[in-house]
Amino acid sequence: MTSILPARAAALLERVAIRADEAMKWDIKPWRLDVLQEPALADAALDETADADAILVALPQGPFRCGMIDGWLESWR
Repeated sequence: MTSILPARAAALLERVAIRADEAMKWDIKPWRLDVLQEPALADAALDETADADAILVALPQGPFRCGMIDGWLESWR
């Protein structure tokens, strides 16, 4: 999956590591939020992120509210 968002996220995380003066390795696995509406894909995303220390969620500019992501994030915790 190619998209500008993973590249922008990678650049942001690289800047975080530089500012923290630490060597960090980021493992970025992009998932589109709309696929989390499909239970099997939402479960696959949970499995893939089970050991994650953090999840970066990129939302569109402007008003956005999606209860589906709230439920998914609660499951991830």
